[in-house]
Amino acid sequence: ESRQARVRTAKACRLCNEKRVKCDASERGTPCTRCEQRGESNCTLIQSRRGIYVRKPRRQQARARSTAVESSRPPLNGDSDGVRSLSASEEPNVRIPAPAIEAQHARSCTAPASVQPQHDMLSGATDVSIDSRHRDASWSTVFENLLQSRDHRDRDAIVDKCSIAYVGEAFPLGIILDGSRSGTGRPLLHHSGPAPTSGAPILSSHTAHPPGVPPEDISFLEAKQAFMAPPDETLDMLITVFMERVFPFYPIVNPQEFLQHHKERKLPWILLHSICFLAATFCPLRILHRAGFDDRKQARSQFYSKAKALFDIGYDSRKIVTLQVAIMLSFWGGSPNNHWNFYTWISTGVTIAETIGCHRSMAGLNIAPQDRSLLKRLWWTLVVRDATCASMHGRPFRINLDHCDIDELALEDFDYEVSSVPDRLLSDNVRLSGLYHIQVAKLALLLRQIVTMRFYPRSQDANSPSILHELLLLWRNELPASLQWKDNDSTHTDVFRTTLCILYNHNVILTHIKPEFAADNSNALSPSSWLGDEVASLSAQQIASLACSMVTTSEELFPPHELFHGLFIACVVFFVQSRSRSSMTASLGKSALTSCKMALHIHRETWDASSWITQIFD
Repeated sequence: ESRQARVRTAKACRLCNEKRVKCDASERGTPCTRCEQRGESNCTLIQSRRGIYVRKPRRQQARARSTAVESSRPPLNGDSDGVRSLSASEEPNVRIPAPAIEAQHARSCTAPASVQPQHDMLSGATDVSIDSRHRDASWSTVFENLLQSRDHRDRDAIVDKCSIAYVGEAFPLGIILDGSRSGTGRPLLHHSGPAPTSGAPILSSHTAHPPGVPPEDISFLEAKQAFMAPPDETLDMLITVFMERVFPFYPIVNPQEFLQHHKERKLPWILLHSICFLAATFCPLRILHRAGFDDRKQARSQFYSKAKALFDIGYDSRKIVTLQVAIMLSFWGGSPNNHWNFYTWISTGVTIAETIGCHRSMAGLNIAPQDRSLLKRLWWTLVVRDATCASMHGRPFRINLDHCDIDELALEDFDYEVSSVPDRLLSDNVRLSGLYHIQVAKLALLLRQIVTMRFYPRSQDANSPSILHELLLLWRNELPASLQWKDNDSTHTDVFRTTLCILYNHNVILTHIKPEFAADNSNALSPSSWLGDEVASLSAQQIASLACSMVTTSEELFPPHELFHGLFIACVVFFVQSRSRSSMTASLGKSALTSCKMALHIHRETWDASSWITQIFD
């Protein structure tokens, strides 16, 4: 009796493949029978590697002779489960620039960046497990490096910002490293960790992907068009917008290094899409229309989805890059039912920053001055974003300041190379931008104190409004002359001064409103019972005047998102006034509320929250 040959399934779904059970997805389609019985909705076929990897018994031999074979290996032109790998000369519609192929972007007019030399695909499929996609050094490797550097440390060597390993005092390993002291006599908390993984992604259509990224992840990213950048003209305009309109308020890159990488077309993919997302948020609409987008929402959504896909896969594991990306993607408002929103991205950014040790003083660390300043600017940008966004939405602060002793920002942290600064930010504006960041960081700390003392359930103090108001007045009196304003100012003249004025009045309103008013329905129509001696009302009026003046003036610099938080709370004040029993007070409240809503409506595509805020008051 002849034995019937065993028939293998052509391709299995991911879940059946993981469980090593028979799958009929290739015959009947998805979902397969097993997934249908289990109620699994995510039944997708895997990309088969059958026939394209070296068999296990010969794997060691293949590694030994791989170097000699690479130069003479012919291209593989066979099909594997319907997917055919093409050599560069066979790619359809591929324009191969010469002589600098590896320094070019993958444009919409060129092939996607997933097309690689055949040996790169084979080595990735053979020698790298799926778990190595993160390309992180193990904890033991990090600790071994720290212990070795304790005895063989070159005190004159400059620590690379991309390889910092932070060891806090409470960490048991810190006891072993206690002998490591900085020049100031303090424990050395920032150590030189393992060098960054080689093969970091470069924005090129012909360079290999980072090692360890599975083929199915690459296919997913290709489907998301994550390896396609805007045309040169559009990208250059978006980079210009980022440097002129975003960087002055969120200086999260080293401008000289950033512009050099852009010039050489070597920006990491995830950083490129994140910057385009933020630039699309702040740029004039005509730039997006010229690039082929219907509106700002479409452009922002497209760039965000690409950056988010790269982040989810872990395509780029460099901490500085992912920290910059997390800060930029925190401008995605999200929705109440989507846990990936501004708060999630800020939390992610804080986690990464604490891993690097950005929250601790680097006084004794031998690091390049521009890198030290970058890490400080990244941290204080997170502090401002955390304070303003959390207070607006009534969320807990993500940053625990009790764990922080980082130095305050100083003007030298904003000393950029003149050639790397946009023309709009030369000379006085660079200094003004630095002064603004120093003061807005102090104001963010005051905001945290206001929320803690006034609204935290266990720390409300009847005397806190007067104490907090004195602290705000002290901050205002110490402002540099270039950032000061008058109480009767109602015209926007400078975006830095106007933003600080609105944020200050926002804090004044939070200081004087009475959170216990909500429990007393008897005074529901009495603004004086809620606004506190009309101090909050005067602050709301100045916010409305300055905001409307800024909207009607020409576009010099788009205001930072934190400015709109002041508009939001001003709307609340005017809404309460509009319900007053006094017809005059009610009329003035309605008029001011209309003005604030107009300003929010104009920026409805720039600030995601503006749409639902205006709908609520309508």
